[in-house]
Amino acid sequence: MAIANADLLVLPSRFDGWGAVVNEALGAGTPVLVSDRCGASILIEGRPILGKVMGLPDTCTLKDALMNAIKDGAPSIDRREGIRSWADRHISGTALAAYFMNILMDPATGGVARTLRNLIPALSARGVYGEILCFDDPAEAQRHPEEGCLIHRIGPSAGRWGRVAGFRQWLDAHATDFDLVVLHGLWLYNGYAYTKWLRRRRHVPGLPVLRTWVMPHGMLDPWFQRSAGRGLKAIRNFIYWLLIERSTIASADLILFTTEAERDKASITFPLYHPRRTAILPLGVPPPPMAEGHADAGTISRASASGRILALGRIDPKKGFDLLPEAWHRLTTDDRYRDRIPHLLIAGPGWDGTHGRRLKALIDQWEVGRFISTEEMLQGHEKWEALRSSDAVIMPSHQENFGLVAAEALACGTPLLLSDQVDIHARITSAGAGLSDEDTIEGVVRMVKRWIDLGPESREAMRISAGKEYLASFHIDVTIEGFIGSLKALDTHA
Repeated sequence: MAIANADLLVLPSRFDGWGAVVNEALGAGTPVLVSDRCGASILIEGRPILGKVMGLPDTCTLKDALMNAIKDGAPSIDRREGIRSWADRHISGTALAAYFMNILMDPATGGVARTLRNLIPALSARGVYGEILCFDDPAEAQRHPEEGCLIHRIGPSAGRWGRVAGFRQWLDAHATDFDLVVLHGLWLYNGYAYTKWLRRRRHVPGLPVLRTWVMPHGMLDPWFQRSAGRGLKAIRNFIYWLLIERSTIASADLILFTTEAERDKASITFPLYHPRRTAILPLGVPPPPMAEGHADAGTISRASASGRILALGRIDPKKGFDLLPEAWHRLTTDDRYRDRIPHLLIAGPGWDGTHGRRLKALIDQWEVGRFISTEEMLQGHEKWEALRSSDAVIMPSHQENFGLVAAEALACGTPLLLSDQVDIHARITSAGAGLSDEDTIEGVVRMVKRWIDLGPESREAMRISAGKEYLASFHIDVTIEGFIGSLKALDTHA
């Protein structure tokens, strides 16, 4: 009640991992004055209606900020209602539950959802029938059609952990329907609850025990524990690992990694890492649909006589897209390249978030708007048209275990420009299907300059190599053969 009656919440933290009181204030319609050392400041930044963010608090800084707040006066009824409305849409319990409810099967979340939509129908065609169990609300069926596979939606889930009360009961009712369970991803309730259910079941005589695989999808990469800015999240993950997630790994019959590099990195991230067995399963994609019309007929067309490079993916810090504006600026300052700079299209979901706004600000700051354009997430025909009509796809990621975008680009015969933190970079460069360099501004500049310097014949040879590498390593049939091979190997070890 005190927060709702206040004109302003002040949180001048010198360090605060989040600051839940900020959420409470916004939910009550009370504006906030918060230090930039508080995690929740990201909610306020760039949204004046919600309040203000101040720098590292000292007496003078706090005094000035409070004086300005006093000058602004008490918040109006309209402002309070606007704050409450924003909080209901973005940070209420319902909004957070909806976010985590959709995180598995929403196409905007990328890899896992697309992997399942590619994998299940292709396995069914080979006589291996699969179904998907997720924590979506059943009403989500209309927003995300099944696309050829049966999806059991038993949500909605509750809280940030994604808990669903009826999960274990569903497992009890359907345990005999399946020969194998594959857990996709880590760090959420599904893995904890399933592992607990499985271990109990193993101690009941006469009950058949489901074979279980886990596919981390890069979530055991040490980058998440060592990256700057993830201090508290790294501590949280370490504790969660010791208490819960190491049991998920240890209890599984098989851990599937997409590359050798992902498997090697996973073994050094946490202590007490003891998988029973591991295997490599590269994630392939189906062939792209036939092009409609000629190469540039789509709404996404070439924007420069020097060609176009495409960056496609979630607007997220780990993708390294924030390296691109300054890298393109440096090209404009080099007399050898300023007249040959390819247009860059950055497309993906997340532009309305903090990192998306920062990325657009960097494009303005480095004055490269005439060379760089942005789009929301491309899907269907537009996505494939963009992949086909681009000269190359760039992935300057700081961490990427595989990258389905890479496989989709190869399927279109489009070469790849990869950072050396994309786990398939060595395979791509050795196949002549792309270039690679460090995940730094300097590395991106070197890589793009090398690309610009390639002659027409070299680029065409790289396109041909990209298509060949897709057929050899990244076609969905390669994944299916690997999956079935792992099934046979598991039978041998049973």
